[in-house]
Amino acid sequence: MTPRLTFLSIAVTTILAASEAATSGPPASDLSDPVEKAAWQTANQAAEKISSLYYRSFDKQGRSDLPTFFVESVTLIWNGNQVVGRQAVVDFLTTKLPKSQTTVHTISAQPVQKVLSGDNTVVMVNTLGSMKFEGNPTKMFAETFFLIKDGNLWRIQSATFRFIE
Repeated sequence: MTPRLTFLSIAVTTILAASEAATSGPPASDLSDPVEKAAWQTANQAAEKISSLYYRSFDKQGRSDLPTFFVESVTLIWNGNQVVGRQAVVDFLTTKLPKSQTTVHTISAQPVQKVLSGDNTVVMVNTLGSMKFEGNPTKMFAETFFLIKDGNLWRIQSATFRFIE
């Protein structure tokens, strides 16, 4: 195995182990503060809901529902390429990428501390899964979302996507 493949193999193994540990959540005794406990529960619920809806919409023909997931000023980093703004992100995802089939293997989430998010309610979501684009082999991927509460909805403020190659 080349050094890069060895590193990636170790990294994927570490990510999978950490993800499994993270998805079980901290024991209830670690969250004795009701406000903190509620924030973690909210983060996990938001992550589960938006991940399910987002990847289902992403895999739909035409991806017509995608604009509803993003704030106007969203930033997407797709395999190192930056795209800024809702319309630019939607254009990129709908015109540059072929039809897809996505399987999410694990999701973990945590609330972003108020010292970093100010008055906003922000959740960091990490997903690990596999994606197959039409005519291409299935590849593993990792994606991190920062979700922001927008009224009664969660929207993607920023996302970083990377195939694990």
